[in-house]
Amino acid sequence: MKEIDEGIQNTNETENNANTNQEEYSLYDIDEYSSEWLQENTTIRGWLLLLLITIVTTSVRTLFNTFTAFIFIENALIFIPTIAILAFAALTIWSFTSRKPSAIFYARCFLIIAAIENFACMISANASDATSGMIKLVIVLVWILFLQMSEVVEEVIPSSFRDVKPIEYIIAGVGFLATIIAFII
Repeated sequence: MKEIDEGIQNTNETENNANTNQEEYSLYDIDEYSSEWLQENTTIRGWLLLLLITIVTTSVRTLFNTFTAFIFIENALIFIPTIAILAFAALTIWSFTSRKPSAIFYARCFLIIAAIENFACMISANASDATSGMIKLVIVLVWILFLQMSEVVEEVIPSSFRDVKPIEYIIAGVGFLATIIAFII
């Protein structure tokens, strides 16, 4: 009897291991992904979720700060970086929730625009604001490295699925250039 119970237990363990291996295979070794398949089979969680929440809160804060600054400065050019931040934030959130191939690209663009904005503010600020800007630049760098190295990001938007179209590079270039020109002028 004891041998039969052990045999049944070994069979159950083998089936559980086979099911686990099958799930891992289906998630990581698929030749072609689709946005729909990724939406159904992956979840945004952990640090990736925190990044997306940070993008939303940063956008709201940037919008508020821009309107506050506009009251004192009355220069419409300060809206250009804000529009770029809001556009890339919206594209990032939409592309991650829809599991689009360009999601990582848009997140990086958002972070680069935020870094440009922080760098410009550091240059024109006093010492305490410059220190705060430097800390923000380090945080942006950490998020960019997270996007590059995270297993959760790889699971949600696999490397083999990622694709950036030429028009998206043009959009990013226009956003970067407009932001830089707005801070120079």
